[in-house]
Amino acid sequence: MSLRRFSWRRAPLAWALLAGLAVTPVWSVRAADDADDRRARIGLRLFRTALAADIDLSAKVNPDGRLRLLIVHADQPDRAQAFATELAQTGQGGRAGQIRDWPYTVAVSNDLAPAALAAHRPAGIYIVQDLPAAALATLVAYGIREHVIVYSAIEGHVEKGVLGGLDVGVRVLPYINLATLRASEVHLKELFLKVAKQHE
Repeated sequence: MSLRRFSWRRAPLAWALLAGLAVTPVWSVRAADDADDRRARIGLRLFRTALAADIDLSAKVNPDGRLRLLIVHADQPDRAQAFATELAQTGQGGRAGQIRDWPYTVAVSNDLAPAALAAHRPAGIYIVQDLPAAALATLVAYGIREHVIVYSAIEGHVEKGVLGGLDVGVRVLPYINLATLRASEVHLKELFLKVAKQHE
């Protein structure tokens, strides 16, 4: 894992987003009508923030000048599409549907065959539903091989090798698997790593 010097003054928006997420109270998660959906929505914000913290994100922009993000599910396409729509509209002010300097598109899939994943060429993958162990391992391996962030809303996925997720404790924090981060050769900004809970 490589850490590069990061100045807070260079990214005030990223700092504001992280600061807000770091103090999100647990009651806001528990108060939701559907705890799983609420967790997934908080995870979407953390996913965007993690992508913004990817130092090498520019290398993952497609030839059309856009980032392509992928929402993965097992057998809930409508729910996954709802989260894809929400992610496509997320962002502050005129930066909705954009991460740093690049607009992004969002696709939905439950096809985890290597050829299908390669066809999407995702800059980041977000898991909204628990997956069979083999499917989860496929996504972890893809993220490592292609140096992209795989993020999950599902409790326990980070411990199973997914690069990122969320930890719900006194505060809601990003949760990073350091072994997967190193294997993926994804370089995250120091500020994000300081805020995140880390799993070795």
